[in-house]
Amino acid sequence: MSQKSKADRILSDSIRLKINSLGPQISQIRQYLWDLDGNKSGKITYDELEECLTRFSFGLKKNEMRRVARTLDQDGSGSVKYTNLFNFFDNEHPLGLSDI
Repeated sequence: MSQKSKADRILSDSIRLKINSLGPQISQIRQYLWDLDGNKSGKITYDELEECLTRFSFGLKKNEMRRVARTLDQDGSGSVKYTNLFNFFDNEHPLGLSDI
């Protein structure tokens, strides 16, 4: 296993554990993200996603948060669609980081 694949697996496992521990707090995160989206476009910027991940204590380093954002930004627009983000929160295996 390459160093990148190993690091991706560790990050993915860490995020999965945090999401599983959030339980009912997920609805608070959804509301917080909706409030962050000032123009109600259905998207948030990388910075807004980082703000959310920091506020809800995901414990990720800045470069890890950027990797999460780039993974969720499936169209390369520089923003993350709610549908991608909520799928991330709802999915048992939220990230395929080894694919990035």
